[in-house]
Amino acid sequence: MFRYLMRNIFLITREIVLRVPKVFLSSFGILFLISIFILFLSLRSSIRVFMENRIFNRLGISEMRVTPPGTSSLSLNIFTQSQNQISEGKVRRIKRIPGIRSIQKVIRLNMPASVKVGMFGRYLRSDILISGVERSFFRGSDIDWKRFTAAETVPVVIPLFAIDLYNNYAAANNLPEVGEKVLLGFSVDIIVGRSSLFKGREEKHFRGVVYGFTDRLTTSGIVVPSEFIRDFCKEQRDDFFSPERCYSTSMLFVTAQQVRMLPDLAKRIENLKLHVESHRDIAEKTSRAMGVIDGTFFLLLIIVLALTGIAIFNAYLAMVYHRSYEISLERMLGASKMRIVLIFILEAAVVGAIYGIAGYYLGRFMVQLLSENISEWIPMLKGFRVMMSNGMILPVSILLSISVSVLSAFIPALFATNMNLFRDLKRF
Repeated sequence: MFRYLMRNIFLITREIVLRVPKVFLSSFGILFLISIFILFLSLRSSIRVFMENRIFNRLGISEMRVTPPGTSSLSLNIFTQSQNQISEGKVRRIKRIPGIRSIQKVIRLNMPASVKVGMFGRYLRSDILISGVERSFFRGSDIDWKRFTAAETVPVVIPLFAIDLYNNYAAANNLPEVGEKVLLGFSVDIIVGRSSLFKGREEKHFRGVVYGFTDRLTTSGIVVPSEFIRDFCKEQRDDFFSPERCYSTSMLFVTAQQVRMLPDLAKRIENLKLHVESHRDIAEKTSRAMGVIDGTFFLLLIIVLALTGIAIFNAYLAMVYHRSYEISLERMLGASKMRIVLIFILEAAVVGAIYGIAGYYLGRFMVQLLSENISEWIPMLKGFRVMMSNGMILPVSILLSISVSVLSAFIPALFATNMNLFRDLKRF
C-alpha cells in the first residue's frame, strides 16, 4: 500500500514538473497582478504617511488643535491683523477648563515681512508669514528645543509643508530645488516692515539661520521663537501696527490630562465658537481620503483580476482540449477524477507560487523606480516619498497568486474529468 501511494505521488509529481513550463504562458497575467498589488500597498502606506505628516498634521493621542472658525478661507490681506484669531479672553477661558494639562500657543506676526536668501549666486526675496512658538513646542522632536530662543541670530524652523510648496514652484519655473540637508544652517535675511504689497513705517532687518524642520505645522511661512515676535512688537508705536495689533494667536495645541477626557474637552472648547481637531479627527479625515484611494484601486484590481482570471481560464480550456486524448487514456487506465483535478490544481498552484514570488520582486523594483523618479516625472509631488510597505507582503503575495491561479484552473479541471472517453478513443 505504501509503495502504491509513493508510486502515485511520484507519477503525479513527474506529470506536474513536465507540464508546468507549458502552463507558465497561460498564467503570465498573474505577474502583473501581484506587482500592481505590491505597488498599491506601498503607495497607500506612503500616501497615508504623507497626508498625516505634511497635510493634516500628526497630533498626539491626547492632543487637540484649536483654530478660529473659518480659517480655511483665504484672506488676501495676509500681512495685517487677522479677523480669524483666538482672543486672549478665550485662551484664558480654555486654561480654566478642568482636565487640560497644557496649552501651546502659535502666534502670528501681523506685519508685512519678507525674507532675502542668497543661493547659487542668485538672490531671492519673497513675502513670508512669520509664526512664533515657545521652545517647549518642539520638546520630544529632533529639534534642540532648549536652544530655540531669541538671540542676536534668530533661529528659524521651516515647516516641511513649506519646503514642498517651494519645490513644486521651483520645478514649474526651472528654479533650483532645495532639501533639508541643503537648508540646515543656512543664513537668511528677515525683513520686517516691508513686503511686495505693504510697507510699514520702518523696515528692520534681522539675521536668521535655519535651525530645523517640523511637520507639526502646515504653514507656508517660517517659525521663530515667540519671544522674538513679542520683543519686536513691544517697540512698535505705529497707530496701525500697535503692540496690541502687532501679533495675534492663530492656533492652540491643547493637551488633555487623560485621553478619555478628549470628547468632553473638545465639546466645551467648541462652545466657545472655535474649531477643534483631535487625533481621532485627523485619523477620520485621513481614512476618508484613503477610502477614495482604496475604492479606485479596488476597481482597478477587480478589472485586472477579472482579465487575468479569464485569460487563465481560457488558456486552461485550450489545454484541456489539446490534452483530451491523454486525459481520456489516463481515465481508461484507471486514473480517478480526483487525480485529474488534483494534477490541474497542483500545476496551477506551483505556477501561482512562482509568479507570486516573481511579482513580489517586480513590485519592489517598481516601487524603487517610482521612489527615485516620481519627483522628476510629476513635479507637483515634490516631497512625496514612496516607501516599501512593511509587513508579511511576500507570503500574502504568494497566497493571492496561488488562489487566483487555482480558482481559474478549477472549472477547466472539472471539464477534463467529465470528457466523453469513447468519443476521444475513436482517434485510435
